[in-house]
Amino acid sequence: MPTFRYQGRTLDGSSTSGKIDAVNSEAAAEALMNKGIIPLNLRLEKEGVKNHVSLSKLLVPAIPLEVIILFSRQLFSLTKAGVPLLRSMRGLLQNCENKQLKEALEDVVSELSNGRGLSSAM
Repeated sequence: MPTFRYQGRTLDGSSTSGKIDAVNSEAAAEALMNKGIIPLNLRLEKEGVKNHVSLSKLLVPAIPLEVIILFSRQLFSLTKAGVPLLRSMRGLLQNCENKQLKEALEDVVSELSNGRGLSSAM
């Protein structure tokens, strides 16, 4: 039986994630809802990749502190000026020159677009 990885919210609003075995994604979603979990992300786990760690991602140098400081100041200025958070993040993403920060911002913008909070998206 296929295994699905899920991210979801419980009825009290707390986030949860894990794995579930089901015949298909619809059955997995139904089983999660029966357990009181609202699935937000559900995907089939690939065989043989269950405990795979990408060494290339571990060996990437950290984002320079100056870049993080600049990003933080720009985000603060935009939100203080009343620009909505999602619009601010998209604008910063468009103007970002650091490849690593740009990839991270793409993920954050995607999560924010899906309705997640900023803390869980980051």
